[in-house]
Amino acid sequence: MLKDDLTGQSVTNKKDHFVPQFLLRNFAVEKTGKESGLVYIYKKFNTPRKGSIAKHAGNEVDFYLGKHAETKEPAKVSDEVYKEIEKGKHAPAVVKKVLEQDSILSLKYEEESILATLVAHQLTRTRKFRKLINKCISYLLLNSLISIDDLGNREKIQEIIVKNKYKLTSRQIENDTIVSKSRLEGTRGQELFIAIQVAESIVEEIYRKNLHTIIAPKNHYFILSDSPVCIIGRNDDLLEITSLWDFSRDDGYSFILPISPKKAIVFGKTYERFHQISEKKLSESLTVMVNSLSVNNLDIEFYSNTDQFWDDYKHDLITPTRLAAYRKLSQEMESNLLKKIFYSTQYLFWKLRKFFRELLD
Repeated sequence: MLKDDLTGQSVTNKKDHFVPQFLLRNFAVEKTGKESGLVYIYKKFNTPRKGSIAKHAGNEVDFYLGKHAETKEPAKVSDEVYKEIEKGKHAPAVVKKVLEQDSILSLKYEEESILATLVAHQLTRTRKFRKLINKCISYLLLNSLISIDDLGNREKIQEIIVKNKYKLTSRQIENDTIVSKSRLEGTRGQELFIAIQVAESIVEEIYRKNLHTIIAPKNHYFILSDSPVCIIGRNDDLLEITSLWDFSRDDGYSFILPISPKKAIVFGKTYERFHQISEKKLSESLTVMVNSLSVNNLDIEFYSNTDQFWDDYKHDLITPTRLAAYRKLSQEMESNLLKKIFYSTQYLFWKLRKFFRELLD
């Protein structure tokens, strides 16, 4: 249970969702009745269990508890930001509209902006991203790149951390033994502020990318992790992010958010705006890739409407070992043609394994 920085006690004892309930309900076991409030919760590679969306999935007690900017008293100021996004006429309504459209998407500019805002905040509001912010602050302090006094100055936080003044990378932070094995206490207010500011700083860059969707083909489906937004590099290759949160519109990154078992929204440059990818071979490989990223990037758990995920995908997922091998080979490849040959070959091998498994079954 998270404690207030001032008193060390839980103040509201209220479960705050960092994965919105309206998204989780799209992954519910059933659409109606009592089961509509339940989802299968997978903890890493353990057997899944049914859990309540309201009580057990994507939340933590007093997750948004920080200090009020003026009174310095315990407050849930950031909670209001997320409530505004999740109002019925905002993100839930637009997501519902996307789910109901099967051909070319038809959305207004403001609806597209709402989805970009949702993706940006779902990237930064999670438990995993907060941990990354915490380690970033620790690294800056240990290397004398920021002072304790600076942490009380929002302009300094904006300049040094939100804008990533020193161009830090996740790898730099992970390779610091002290930082990687410790947690800085007393910075929850700053973490909440930074998470919101980072999201607001990348919304426009996400919005400028082409919005499209992936439709999972028959016998395939998406899962939703507790770090819901997946990020892939240029040409859909599985490259690691080179910086913490510096995403410019020409960087080639794509942001993917599964919104139901059958559909994921994508902001990227690879496909045409408002296109819905449904061609079997492509959508099949992309669904496997997104599920692989969801499993690899999760913090603690992921959610599904079925308890058969491991049986359905255990032979197809790109494991961390294979992902590392892909990254190494991708870095060694300078030619896009070689990359296309490599990934096409990987897809062919995957299809052959699947064919022989079905033959044996």
